[in-house]
Amino acid sequence: MGDILENGVVKKIDELGRIVIPKDIRKNLKIHNGDVLKIAAQGDRIELVKYSETTIELGNIKKIYEAFIEIYPMDIIFTDRDNIILSNLVFTSTILDENIRKIIGEREYSFTAEKKKYTFGDTSLEGYFYIYPIITSISSIGSIIIYSKDIIEPSLQNVIKFISKYIAKTIDISC
Repeated sequence: MGDILENGVVKKIDELGRIVIPKDIRKNLKIHNGDVLKIAAQGDRIELVKYSETTIELGNIKKIYEAFIEIYPMDIIFTDRDNIILSNLVFTSTILDENIRKIIGEREYSFTAEKKKYTFGDTSLEGYFYIYPIITSISSIGSIIIYSKDIIEPSLQNVIKFISKYIAKTIDISC
């Protein structure tokens, strides 16, 4: 166990150059298994920053989003693992519902055949959802969520799968 300092923890580097980020720090920064961190040197300091692959391709995601809403009269939400990054719905907070974060983390899609309720910050939406994670070769980095007050056409699932795969392939990075 490391010594507790005023603004951090002292940890020893193991023989392979690894350190453990303490659980309370990971929890506060919402760092999960599979997340990617950017490592940078700043003078004599090492900086670790939570990295969102989806921000790299935000321009392309916006183009896909604009094309989708022109063709389909539905609400769409693009997310990273923790937050909404783009939507045609207005939210007061971008924080994702814990159940959606779980779907993203488990790399499973979710299609609701019955009405369901999810909370985004302090906004609750009740209706039908199609949630498809965006999965790169190394992790699940976000999701595409379709929301409707009416039942979602099953044929739309393939469109969302295609968009997810396309985004994953353009974002895919290797560590």
